[in-house]
Amino acid sequence: MNYGNRAPRMDYNVRCFLEDMKGIFDDVNIDNAALFADAYAIFEADPTREGATKAAELYVSTFAEVLDYLISKTRSLIAEHRLNRSQCNRIGIHKKIERFERQSRHNLERLRTEFVDKSVNGTMDHMAEAAGAFSKMMEEALFS
Repeated sequence: MNYGNRAPRMDYNVRCFLEDMKGIFDDVNIDNAALFADAYAIFEADPTREGATKAAELYVSTFAEVLDYLISKTRSLIAEHRLNRSQCNRIGIHKKIERFERQSRHNLERLRTEFVDKSVNGTMDHMAEAAGAFSKMMEEALFS
């Protein structure tokens, strides 16, 4: 459609939804350094593949909880603002949720594997490298 010099009007409830979405990440507060320290303490107590797996599970499960929270919060905001199918399609929110969830779950699995492998085969620096890479991937998935 060609709208000429003016953009189509956005419904009031869609504008309100988008405003509320900007604040969705304010509720999420993860102290990455403390979480990593807790995970490393688990590995330090049991420096085997099993210990590394337990440490990775702690780290990954925390981010999985955040992922689940963000998705459920987005869906509840859709319901709260009573967005209909047409409005959701116009802003592409369902596709964005699906893409975010798919990318994030894939990144979580990748983190779990890298965290365990780098823990067993390397040092704390290698674990920190895997954790830092995951944080970057998560941020990219959230804001892309």
